[in-house]
Amino acid sequence: MSRDPAVYLADIRSRCQRLGLALDGKDYEDFVGEDVLHEACLRHLTVIGEAVKGLPQELRDQEPSVPWRRIAGLRDILVHAYFGIKDEIVWEVLTKDVPVLSESVARLQERRS
Repeated sequence: MSRDPAVYLADIRSRCQRLGLALDGKDYEDFVGEDVLHEACLRHLTVIGEAVKGLPQELRDQEPSVPWRRIAGLRDILVHAYFGIKDEIVWEVLTKDVPVLSESVARLQERRS
């Protein structure tokens, strides 16, 4: 059963915002040192990746600067190759890519409303 793309966009945006709140005032040492924070971040990224996979290509094409395939690929790594997760890379995604993704998704949501 296919979901409305608006629901996927809302899921992505919500998870990006929740990551921002969870990481507010935190640094890399906090991320790797606090198990609950670390696992929560990985879970949010997994949901984001799964939601991205549900977006139709024509919607993704509206924000071509977003690395949609890499986001979906990160989800696959987190789920299927969890033993190969590199915390430094995840931290970079969390601090640099997630805020940009949130802005892109906000633009997509605005265009659809």
